[in-house]
Amino acid sequence: GVAEEDVLMIESVCGVVMKEQGYTLKSETLTEYTADQVSEFHSLNAEKAEKKEADLRTQDPEKWGRIDAQREVLARYARDTLTLPVTLPDDDGTDYNKLVVEEKKKKKKRRD
Repeated sequence: GVAEEDVLMIESVCGVVMKEQGYTLKSETLTEYTADQVSEFHSLNAEKAEKKEADLRTQDPEKWGRIDAQREVLARYARDTLTLPVTLPDDDGTDYNKLVVEEKKKKKKRRD
């Protein structure tokens, strides 16, 4: 499971949206983080991710190969406009299909 400290951090960052989605938060008081704390978190997260990848490379090379191939495909397509089908509820609760276009790419094209 997720450590209590991590749950509280996630709730502090995403609590407002989580409440809107119907989640009950474990804490009523959300922590505000300083820029230094956020920077430290990013550094620690990067270190843990690197260690996890290194461990996986040696412990399960086949799985690592699949993950690395997926990462390459995602990186390649992230450079292009990406359109994904998604299902969204309309006002009366029924579903309809809608296309989502990556706005970042549209903005970049406008600037060019």
